[in-house]
Amino acid sequence: KLVILAGNCKKDIIEDVKYYAKLSNIPVYIHDVNSLELGAICGKPFPVSVMVILDPGNSDILDMVKS
Repeated sequence: KLVILAGNCKKDIIEDVKYYAKLSNIPVYIHDVNSLELGAICGKPFPVSVMVILDPGNSDILDMVKS
């Protein structure tokens, strides 16, 4: 449903993710936080550069990204 990238993700990774997401009609959102902060947001003790939202549940994250 959605791919989220950390703001400090390497450009070649960003380009690859955008390319494959475009093939699958999946939106890509580049967040302004770095990978350590994105990991902390996810509750993980390690950096997270790329995350995927497969099931947004009751959240409105997909609507927030569209606007």
